[in-house]
Amino acid sequence: MGPEDADIGIKIEFDRGNSDPIKVFTAMSEMLSAFHRFDELFFNSIDPNIKPIMVLENIESASITSWIKNKIEKIDDAALKEFDIKQQIGAYAVKAKYLIIKFLDEKEKEENRNRINQLQEDLYTLAKNAGIGPFPLPGQIPLRYIIPPMDQFQGAKKLLGPKDFVTLQSKSETYHVDKNSNELISDILPEERDRISTGDMDMTLLVRKPDMLGNALWEFKHGKTPITAHIQDEDWLSEFRSGRVIVKPGTSLRCTVRYQYEYDNSGALLSSRHEIIKVHKVIDPENRHQPRMLDL
Repeated sequence: MGPEDADIGIKIEFDRGNSDPIKVFTAMSEMLSAFHRFDELFFNSIDPNIKPIMVLENIESASITSWIKNKIEKIDDAALKEFDIKQQIGAYAVKAKYLIIKFLDEKEKEENRNRINQLQEDLYTLAKNAGIGPFPLPGQIPLRYIIPPMDQFQGAKKLLGPKDFVTLQSKSETYHVDKNSNELISDILPEERDRISTGDMDMTLLVRKPDMLGNALWEFKHGKTPITAHIQDEDWLSEFRSGRVIVKPGTSLRCTVRYQYEYDNSGALLSSRHEIIKVHKVIDPENRHQPRMLDL
């Protein structure tokens, strides 16, 4: 078992000498990111002012095990001082994550709309019965918010090899994740097509944070708008990983971007997704804004 005060651990046992290290570490990173997104939803359902801060308690070798703990930040923390609720919220978040991961592992794909509606109700019941401090009854988490991190966790499973295994560990339970049950929830439950806009466009994106492994999300800006995206151009990624292409913060990429925007019934943007399918040119920051000399 891990550190005494850790909430939960993710353990990946890999096939030594055969597993792709980039995919194993990327899978761990994506699973941790999905867990943090889950926690943001769980905590927000209790009180919108409560923010989870994920901290790494320990990393174990032999396999890769990340032990994590949530610290709680609240704009007005008087309630946190008056009531000892941090442990209650943490326990609720751990149980909710187990509930979701077990749902993702279920083999029965029939009546998926009913199944995920039941998951939504089960999460609400779990929060309602947690008896957390002075807060009013929790809100129900909208499906459109919880499906993206579920897809992220499922995508992480797909990165693992046939002899790689994932286990969730906590004080209350050890659970062996079925990595072969990796179908995306968004594929099982197709969205209403008239509310989704998709297509490809050429864009120039400013790199804010490159992914040095080459498989995780990159952070960009398009004008003033932040964008995160996977790069699917394997030829370009090979050049980048080998060091033949240098990318640093401030570099821009001229690329073709595949986008997906989801809107609600009123036309408000609910979610956006981008992936770079082709990188055409790397623009060095020193060459991006060359002053133009005027003829006198």
